[in-house]
Amino acid sequence: MATETYTLGYGPASLSIMSSRTAESHAGFFVSRLRSGMKVLDIGCGPGTITSGIAERVRPGSVVGVDVMIEQTSAVAEEVRQRELDVTFVEAKAYSLPFPANHFDAVFISALLGNLSDPHAALVEARRVTKARGIIGVKEFDEAAHIIYPEVEAQTRLQELYMRLRQYHGHDPRIGRKVRSYLNAAGFNEVRVAAVFEPATRRPGATANGFIETMVRNKWGKQFVDLGWATEEQVEDWLAQSEAYGADQDDFCARAWVEATALKTDE
Repeated sequence: MATETYTLGYGPASLSIMSSRTAESHAGFFVSRLRSGMKVLDIGCGPGTITSGIAERVRPGSVVGVDVMIEQTSAVAEEVRQRELDVTFVEAKAYSLPFPANHFDAVFISALLGNLSDPHAALVEARRVTKARGIIGVKEFDEAAHIIYPEVEAQTRLQELYMRLRQYHGHDPRIGRKVRSYLNAAGFNEVRVAAVFEPATRRPGATANGFIETMVRNKWGKQFVDLGWATEEQVEDWLAQSEAYGADQDDFCARAWVEATALKTDE
């Protein structure tokens, strides 16, 4: 498989965003299906904040977190050691997991398929390492279904360029709505799917769509310019217009996610 380009990158801004996600806030639909003693795999675990919460749920069971940039997990790795949780972090690609077939009782994937050029291959590999009657939980974004109000032209333009950047990297910004079909195609059964929205948390001086603004200012803005999609002046102007709504108490943003569970039933 070709090397993937992660659109968010691994800088402080993206790490902060990923680290805010916990099993309680981001994986409730999945952890509610787990039980004590299970062996669980978290593919694309990022900084490991969700992984550690899963481990609490299945204690004294075990959890393995897999990511291509395992350095992200250093802070959580120390935390789980202090809490005496059975968690291991392994550097590996989703396309070639270093585990035998039928090894895990449950597998979790979050915000990963939309960052891969071949989501089907990753799900087939996830199914391989899942035990018979094992469960998979998948949570994926759908960038085209977010709620943003007011529809400020500058914010709309930045969102469009962000989606274009994902597509430039060979990834699907609308992956969420396709999760059911991907799970079916990979051979999973009893697929259950729901759509949820994650409201942005307002903080003084910040707009509801601060996620996009933060990443544009820290990473994507330069890429937009380097790719010839915008000038530096345009990016700065769009950011200034967008951030001006930080004092507007009427603005609102909710990010769209699709949550799915399925079983491996035919082995």
